[in-house]
Amino acid sequence: MTIPILSTKTHIPPIRENILSRSGVLAYLDTKAGAKLTLVSAPAGYGKTTLLSQWTQHAKNAIAWVSLDESDNDLSRFLTYLVAALQETNPSLGETSQDVLLSSPQIQVKSVLIPLLNDIQNTISQNIFLVLDDYHVIDEQVVHQAVDFLLEYAPTQLHIVIASRSTPPLALSKLRARRQMSELRAEDL
Repeated sequence: MTIPILSTKTHIPPIRENILSRSGVLAYLDTKAGAKLTLVSAPAGYGKTTLLSQWTQHAKNAIAWVSLDESDNDLSRFLTYLVAALQETNPSLGETSQDVLLSSPQIQVKSVLIPLLNDIQNTISQNIFLVLDDYHVIDEQVVHQAVDFLLEYAPTQLHIVIASRSTPPLALSKLRARRQMSELRAEDL
């Protein structure tokens, strides 16, 4: 079964005119976004999406973006959009993963993510930033497990940026202890 891709979910949201430029926070993102995970967590209205859209405008690296919604709690749909977003940075990424997603109604996370991570490791020399916007809508444990797997085994070229209204239930303490994570919270925004 093929899941149709809504292309607006994998495009960086446009920036409105007359927005406040937060040069200090943008500079922080520039210096700290090389971590495995950058978490931008604050309540609604703090400008998380706008900030990340601004940041991507001057980013020198490839940006893959997924605007999440409640339907992305379905593992197959989540992984389909994740692969589609990464393919926008390089169309050859994730071909095997895409085949796995199309071939079976019962998806095993590792059968999709291992070939995807291997593709990134073996074919990409530049950094890729994968932005998962509105992560707070995800409540399915299997999707959190997929993101934890990505974070645990991501090659050095892959950096994940999560924007959320709440702290996601991921293995954050491990990333903090390893100094593989940077954070922006409400007080920073």
